[in-house]
Amino acid sequence: MKARDASRLSALRLLKAALETAATQGGRSGPLDEEEEIALVRRLVKQRREAAEAFRRGGAVERAEAEEAEALLLGGYLPPELSQEEIEAAIADVVREVGASGPRDLGRVMGPVMVRFKGKADGNWVRRLVQESLANL
Repeated sequence: MKARDASRLSALRLLKAALETAATQGGRSGPLDEEEEIALVRRLVKQRREAAEAFRRGGAVERAEAEEAEALLLGGYLPPELSQEEIEAAIADVVREVGASGPRDLGRVMGPVMVRFKGKADGNWVRRLVQESLANL
């Protein structure tokens, strides 16, 4: 507020409101735990990126840039994502554990992999890595 950074202030107010709303939804009476907070921030970042894409398609470049700036700011409150090597190693472990033999086993592999990476990696990115891994079997 003191720095008069309106875009940052707007994004932080959005985050605060979303956290307060989530804490009272569904009959909750307490604060969110860390995993729930991370999932909420990820959801907000994803919404901002999707909105930016929609604005760009609609020709509203200035609005798209504002949404991307908010996504970047909110993304700064997320823990660092895992490296590709860490994810690939875990995928290889799960493939061995479940005995996956090809692309048809995507569902059998994705479930356990996403349990390991809940809140630590983007699901679409993990899915792409699992598909590549299974295609190479």
